[in-house]
Amino acid sequence: MGKQLLSHKKVEYIELVYDLIFVYLVKRCDNLLVMEPSGFFSWASFDVYLFSCLVIMQIWVYSTLFINRYGQNGWAEHLLLIVNMFLLCFLATDTRNDWWAIYGQYQTAWGLILINQLLHYLRQLRRTHNVREQHFLIRRTVIFAIQTLMVFLAVPIYEQTGFSLAWPALAVGFIAPLVLLSLDRDVPTNIEHLAERVMLFVVLSFGETIISAAEYFEGGLTFETVYFAACAFAIVIGMLLGYGFAYNKLLDKRRMGVGTRYMLVHVPLIVAINDVTVGLEYMHEGESNDFLTLLFLVVSFLIFYAALLWLAHRAGKYYLPARQTWLPFIIISAIFAATAFCFTSNRWINAAISVVYPYAMYAAILLRKRQERKEHPDISAEEL
Repeated sequence: MGKQLLSHKKVEYIELVYDLIFVYLVKRCDNLLVMEPSGFFSWASFDVYLFSCLVIMQIWVYSTLFINRYGQNGWAEHLLLIVNMFLLCFLATDTRNDWWAIYGQYQTAWGLILINQLLHYLRQLRRTHNVREQHFLIRRTVIFAIQTLMVFLAVPIYEQTGFSLAWPALAVGFIAPLVLLSLDRDVPTNIEHLAERVMLFVVLSFGETIISAAEYFEGGLTFETVYFAACAFAIVIGMLLGYGFAYNKLLDKRRMGVGTRYMLVHVPLIVAINDVTVGLEYMHEGESNDFLTLLFLVVSFLIFYAALLWLAHRAGKYYLPARQTWLPFIIISAIFAATAFCFTSNRWINAAISVVYPYAMYAAILLRKRQERKEHPDISAEEL
């Protein structure tokens, strides 16, 4: 494993502004999930929604990792970031319901963002004399070059054949870093900075979902709007408490490796936060298909906590057997899903059940910390 940077690197204000744009973009993707006459969104709209979310998160992962390794808060770096912000706004305007009608426009925006990121790596490659770092930068440059080429070729290929290269291009961006993960250890990362950036992004995402609770009052101040708004608010706070405790008390930054896998696991976690909000909004509307809405909400919950518990198990301060991490999660989740589906057609009861689940999971996370204390009595009181 590569040696990590010893000095703490603070998160700069421009990075927070940059992250806010990504939080906005992920939330904007909700507009793609249009309710069909069947009472739920179509698979085609979900496909575009999921793809758009993953494109946004992939851009964020690459940008964050680069800034973490090479960011010096200089004017040239800021200029490239500002240009990327503008291109992201361009991408935001193309994230809309008629996505396939503006397919070429979306691919162009995405391709320009990739070129911008490619310039970051080429600029750093020109300035680097360390052989290991040169090899790392060359690998990253090749990945970006291949992905950029696929994105731009996707337009003429789609026009001629009807086949889209969008998903294969996206897959290259996610799979390549994992394949080359062992080689990336030659280049150090500042884990403190990386963990802080990821944590702040998650907190901003939670903040956006809390703000969404205000939309429940658009139909007027009634018992129903107050009830569902309160349930949505309580659910998000419960999830936030669980994540916050896991981040502060369970995770050991020294066990995060180079941080690539840690960031990639946060991709489904962050998308799941947004999906929970979507599921709750559908439940509140009362016009959606009850079973599909509940299924979507349950799966979103499970993805969020599976990712969180995976982090706690892989990067925990003290190793605990998998059963002590996963067994409470499996039991609580099974009870939650079974109880919820018993009341599929009663959205009032399901909203209440959904409030209980994140706090039950929070209790399970607290229990895991107690188990750590019991099996490792040398843990200081400050770590509790």
